[in-house]
Amino acid sequence: MGLYYHHSINDGFSGRALIIMRITLVIVIISMMMLSSKFGVGCPVEEYEALLELKASCNGTSPPSWGKHRDCCLWERVVCDNNTKQVTELHLYDLFWYYYPEGNEILYEAQSWQLNLSIFSSFRELRYLDLSWNRFTGLLSSTTALVGLKKLKELDLSGNQFTGEIPMSLGYLTSLEVLYLGWNELNASHSLKALVGLKKLKVLDLSGNQFIGEIPMFLGSLISLEVLDLSNNNLNGLLPLKVLQELTNLQVVRLAYNQFSGSLPLTLGNFTFLQYVDFSGNFLEGTIPKQLFKGLVSLQYLDLSNNYLYGEFSLHSFYNISKLEGIILSNNEGLEVDINSWSSVQQLQLRILMLSSCKLEKNAIRTPTFICSQRQLEALDLSNNNLIGNVPTCLLNNNTKMEYLILRSNILTGTIHLPTHHMTICDVSDNLFSGSLPSNINNHISGEVPAQLVNGGSELFILKLSNNNLHGKISGLNFTSGSYINLGGNKLSGTLPSNIDGVMALDVHDNDLSGLIPETPWDTTELEVLILRGNHFEGPIPQWLCNETRLYILDLSDNSLSGSLPRWFHPFIWHLNLANNCLTGEVPSVLFNLSNLEALDISKNYLSGQIPMQIGSELQMLILILRENSFSGLVPCQLCSLQNLHILDLSHNNFSGPIPSCLGTMAFRSNESQSYFLFPQGWVYIIFLQEFQIILFSNFFISYKFDATMELQEEEFTTKGNFYMYQRDHLVSMTLIDMSANKLTGKIPPEIGNLSGLVSLNLSYNQLTGPIPAALSNLSQIESLDISHNKLSGGIPWQLDQLKFLEVFSVAQNNLSGCIPNFRDQLATFGEAAYAGNVGLHGPPLDRMCTSASNTTAPLEEEDKEVSSIDKVIFYAISAAAYVGGFWFTIFVLFCNRWGRNVRVRLDSYVDYLFAEISMVVRKIISM
Repeated sequence: MGLYYHHSINDGFSGRALIIMRITLVIVIISMMMLSSKFGVGCPVEEYEALLELKASCNGTSPPSWGKHRDCCLWERVVCDNNTKQVTELHLYDLFWYYYPEGNEILYEAQSWQLNLSIFSSFRELRYLDLSWNRFTGLLSSTTALVGLKKLKELDLSGNQFTGEIPMSLGYLTSLEVLYLGWNELNASHSLKALVGLKKLKVLDLSGNQFIGEIPMFLGSLISLEVLDLSNNNLNGLLPLKVLQELTNLQVVRLAYNQFSGSLPLTLGNFTFLQYVDFSGNFLEGTIPKQLFKGLVSLQYLDLSNNYLYGEFSLHSFYNISKLEGIILSNNEGLEVDINSWSSVQQLQLRILMLSSCKLEKNAIRTPTFICSQRQLEALDLSNNNLIGNVPTCLLNNNTKMEYLILRSNILTGTIHLPTHHMTICDVSDNLFSGSLPSNINNHISGEVPAQLVNGGSELFILKLSNNNLHGKISGLNFTSGSYINLGGNKLSGTLPSNIDGVMALDVHDNDLSGLIPETPWDTTELEVLILRGNHFEGPIPQWLCNETRLYILDLSDNSLSGSLPRWFHPFIWHLNLANNCLTGEVPSVLFNLSNLEALDISKNYLSGQIPMQIGSELQMLILILRENSFSGLVPCQLCSLQNLHILDLSHNNFSGPIPSCLGTMAFRSNESQSYFLFPQGWVYIIFLQEFQIILFSNFFISYKFDATMELQEEEFTTKGNFYMYQRDHLVSMTLIDMSANKLTGKIPPEIGNLSGLVSLNLSYNQLTGPIPAALSNLSQIESLDISHNKLSGGIPWQLDQLKFLEVFSVAQNNLSGCIPNFRDQLATFGEAAYAGNVGLHGPPLDRMCTSASNTTAPLEEEDKEVSSIDKVIFYAISAAAYVGGFWFTIFVLFCNRWGRNVRVRLDSYVDYLFAEISMVVRKIISM
């Protein structure tokens, strides 16, 4: 018993102790977990989970470090407080750009995403939130999720697709100092009232939206505002001086590219606090008052470009502004700027001067009083001014910081001297410079990337010497990474150098270069645009060009290249022009299965065989030109799968068989707002629009936009009876089908009449039979219709009279018969040549008479006669009924109505009186 009792006590004690130890261990573990979650692991759980939720919504495009660590403070783009470990900054810009799996090359497209802003309600200590350039969609006004971010100082939602109004919830972010909402689709100007409570707001950017109307007065309540950017909207009215007057801390105002009108008011000179003024791209007109700048003593930068200002203006008007560093007056209609009266104020040193198309005195370069007084110029644009003379050496020698020099489209002569220091842009194209290429062409754009470009997110360098009289050889091209070089339109000779490095785009079109294209790849992995057209290159197309993964634009046209077409091209090529060479063989099917190819021109070669039947069903092809080869066989129905096509030229080949009726299911409809390439934009002229930023004062960047043109060949079409070279403006709106000069048979498919957007249709010089389809009258936009030199029969449909835009029309040399319809409007303007060679065809303009025996159709003239006879019958019937009805109505009124009887009595008296007078006159005449 005792022994058993003893063991029972020990067992009880051991059990209780074990329980206590276990409970203690659990408490310790829980405490350690809580402490570790607060201090050791990193960011709080709710913030960690919120970022994981955001990562899940990104579909795999979030930064790679997200989720690899429990501590989200270690993740990319996340900044935490060192003490509390709570998230204070989120740099979440450009999250949703797609990347290729191989390498880090960016595919230039991104999807749109619906963003749940409630995710960010967990970040109570957040000071900085950047969600810019993610293409988020939806109504911004539908969310209140940001209300709790009371400590938020900077919010960036720019570069998305938010629509509707500015949400009232933003007005509760009372600590907010910087707000970027630019480049969205916001459109309710009245919703700006939501921002009235932001008394600490210093920077407000609403640019690039769809706001309309006048600027609301309540913006003047943002008393702390220093920067106001409303550019690129649809705002109108006069300049909002009353609003600006309330903002006494305002330093920067950007109202560019709206619809403001009126003149520049003198009261603008009272804004002594303004440092940066940009009113460019509006409808401002009138002269620039000289007195305007007396009060703008703080002004550092002025942009009035792209308005309708006119009259004489002298830079001497800025004599009172000692801080002035930038002047842009380019592209004002009728503005005449005098720069050489600057001599009395040479103490002012500009950093930016842009006076393109400002009617400068033509000797402004030849007698460079002003130019040689400058020492700090970084950007100078004097293009399109008909300036004459040589470029003074003082311009580059004195201004060693010059990065942007644009003198294009003048009449400058002499030799080109490039600076020894690095330069970002040098464009002296379209002048009369002569001599050989500058000896320092390979190193004048060298050294480190300028800080301005790093800040602007760009590494683009441009050298444009095109369209001069330069000669000599190209010894080598070694540039800083990402350079765009245009030497086209000169007289350069020799071979293309094999050592080319750092070039992103090379254009040497229309020179006298010859020899082989180098058979080994250049020492560059960045080549995107290569234009060699209009030279004398020979030999085969090197396969390495077709393997370049970044080569989007390849133009080798107008050379003497031979051999067969390469059997493989990189799938991301956009534009391929191999026209007017000596290429032979068949067309590989790969050319019709490049999913991104939008323009293919292999015309004017010696290619043969059939068009491949294997044509991709989802191709983006817009332009297909195969003219002047030796292609044969049927026109494949598979071409109809190219639903985006709006230019199809198969002319001057040996195609046979019928015209596919499925062509009528295609669009052939131009889209003038369409950008053929996402980057670069355009087809005939590829425009690389690049924005550079120049620091003019410590906390603000000034953007300078420059258009660098890489010139692709104008495409050739035969339409309207002539041979045309179509350039970009016309090409975008051109829709064309040309199957002329083949061996096509059968009837013209009436389904072609469904192509209401077609501008030109040429089926001439074939062996087509049957009648002309009356359905062609549905081609409502047609300007050129040529179906001559076939074997068409029957009459000419009178319905063609509905084609109101025809400039060229021909049915000549067919087997047509009957009377030519009595066409009106446009069709009445065509002469005998349009109908010649049809033996059975009669009537004007071929001859005067058209007998009924020769009329095999129902001409419009007889139909008009039939219609007119019916009209006469109806007219006579209505007239007779009116006469009879009027007669009996009059009888009824005169004899059956009291008022009528009174009228009849008066009429009888008047008749009796007139009868008596007439009788008297007659008796007098007889008595004589």
